[in-house]
Amino acid sequence: MTRQFELFARPAVCFYHLNSGKPPRVVEYFSKTQNVPIVSDPVDLEGMKTVFFSIHSTRDAFKVAKLAKHKRQGSVWIAGGNAATNPTAIKWIMDYVFIGDAFVAFEKILNGTFDLRGMLNCSENNIVCFNDEDNFKKAYSLGFYELSKGCKRKCFFCVNAWRREYKENNFESVKKYLDSFDGRVVNLRSNSSDDVSFYPELIQIMKTKGIIDLNISTSIQTLTDEHIQSKSAGVKMPLGVEGFSERLRKILNKPIKNDALLDAVDRCLFYGKKIRTVYQFNLPGETENDFDALLQDIEYMRQRHKKGSYSIAFIPHNANAFTPMQWEKPYYNLNTLDRILELGERMKGSGKTGLSVHPIIPLSPLGWFKMQISEFVPITPQVAKALPDSAPKKETVEYYIDRVSAAVDVGYVFEEKDENFDFPWDNVKVATDKKELYRHYQKMKKRIERSNT
Repeated sequence: MTRQFELFARPAVCFYHLNSGKPPRVVEYFSKTQNVPIVSDPVDLEGMKTVFFSIHSTRDAFKVAKLAKHKRQGSVWIAGGNAATNPTAIKWIMDYVFIGDAFVAFEKILNGTFDLRGMLNCSENNIVCFNDEDNFKKAYSLGFYELSKGCKRKCFFCVNAWRREYKENNFESVKKYLDSFDGRVVNLRSNSSDDVSFYPELIQIMKTKGIIDLNISTSIQTLTDEHIQSKSAGVKMPLGVEGFSERLRKILNKPIKNDALLDAVDRCLFYGKKIRTVYQFNLPGETENDFDALLQDIEYMRQRHKKGSYSIAFIPHNANAFTPMQWEKPYYNLNTLDRILELGERMKGSGKTGLSVHPIIPLSPLGWFKMQISEFVPITPQVAKALPDSAPKKETVEYYIDRVSAAVDVGYVFEEKDENFDFPWDNVKVATDKKELYRHYQKMKKRIERSNT
């Protein structure tokens, strides 16, 4: 990347892009509107006074750790982004971490204002409240517009429902944007677009103008035929199912009946849409019977449909901060991984005999382990060095605990926590307080006990 920083108004300030490919849209937006260059060469950090990082995955903390040697004395490093809500992994190297929405706040930070709601001073580790801005993001890039924040539903595993209250944009504002939009494809952002109260009206507006909405996150329970038909046939419709079985989904507070799930998938395939269902594994209360239920669902769809595309994404579950799950005992079930891989082998070429089923290989035990410890401990260069970048073998959690033991104790991370456990993120206050989260955790445990009797 070019180093012609003299072209920018703020030559000693930059965004550092941690990953390959294009930077996040919001980073590109602020780079353009605020004249802040984006760099990706670690050497460039040594000439910077202020460096901004956008943290979008807890695994980004391992990349930050490798950059530590490039931080020059007197420079200020500031992090934000979706995965920075829990700053535990990065606050050892950052000077500040901004927690929450920064669309309005960013310009203030850029001009030297740090006494803001959402701003954590890492040297003081002050109590900080999640910054939930009232405005809605719009036009980061062509076609991007935010419909809602948070989530109406209270799934026990998902932070979206717990860290902020659910808010919807103003219908007239979105309508005005669509009325003036002269493109063909928009990205109307929402956790579940069919949960947005005025989305049916938007469907009609987009249908009249020939606009396609690429943001097709849906809640299944309220999925209508009209909603399905409004989507592009060339784009996979992601359906967040999460639990393998109806029993498991009820435990997780995502009570999707199996009949409703099969009906939603059935209708999507009937209308010629490509499907991508998303499942988690390693969930509390999960058994072999739950995975058997998924296999039965797949076979049912294979019998019903002789053509079409059905992708299945598998995500190893994390005990995420700011959710009722933060007290649980995390684990990675290698047997379930084997069954997923076996399913993938069995479904190769399935399109030749009917419905094409594509199981997506999940994150490895190593990748999952990195994400899980990033919730609880600082990811220093010593921790990052102790773990390989990749691992072809399916090693156990105990193996990786031993690998990092010389750098940091993480054994407790993989045990259940008691009610009064001091989490390293307890100084960050979100919409739902800790006592309320724990009450829901106990509710989940009771559901597991009842389901086993």
